[in-house]
Amino acid sequence: MQDRSDSRGLQLRSLLCDQSGTFQYDIFLTFLLGLLFSMFAPQSDQQRTLLKRRSFVLGFLFNLVVGVGIAVTAYAINPDWMWMYWVDPKGIPVSHVAVIFGLTYPAWFVLGYLIAPHLDQAGWGWRVVGLVSAFEIIFIGATIHRVWQVGTFEQFATGETVKILSISPLSFTTLSIALLIGFAVAVPTLIGLLMHLHRLSAE
Repeated sequence: MQDRSDSRGLQLRSLLCDQSGTFQYDIFLTFLLGLLFSMFAPQSDQQRTLLKRRSFVLGFLFNLVVGVGIAVTAYAINPDWMWMYWVDPKGIPVSHVAVIFGLTYPAWFVLGYLIAPHLDQAGWGWRVVGLVSAFEIIFIGATIHRVWQVGTFEQFATGETVKILSISPLSFTTLSIALLIGFAVAVPTLIGLLMHLHRLSAE
């Protein structure tokens, strides 16, 4: 029993720490976006086909333009950072990267959007939103030492990276500037779109 418990503990630590590169922030974030846009959808949307639902179209475009836009920009600036130094991006074909951006991001949004009504009917809609949000926060906290460093795969391995931004003295990397601009656009836009859908629900 003790060996099984130790094994499970090791698997959990591997999932949240350095030993596993399978899980990335963006997958759960896009899934969460799908959940939110579906949960905020006006009742009239449920009577329409998917591509005619205002909540789906707004959410999908937001994810595609803003979400994927930020990710592609960050990848163009520093692909090593986007992989969080778990793998060397030099060995990853461009076609594989194109599939990730072109299919994975939209697919997880659509999954979240379509599954949300069923979760809501079962009384689990907002609970799953909370669980996914909590996991995202925990995962970020467990890997913050990686995202806080900017450099190449080799520089991370040898400890020669620089901080993504520094408070004292105040300094910014190109990546941090791009991310700050992206989040400055993304957060208020997301809040505005969700509030718009909420107002439509109240009508």
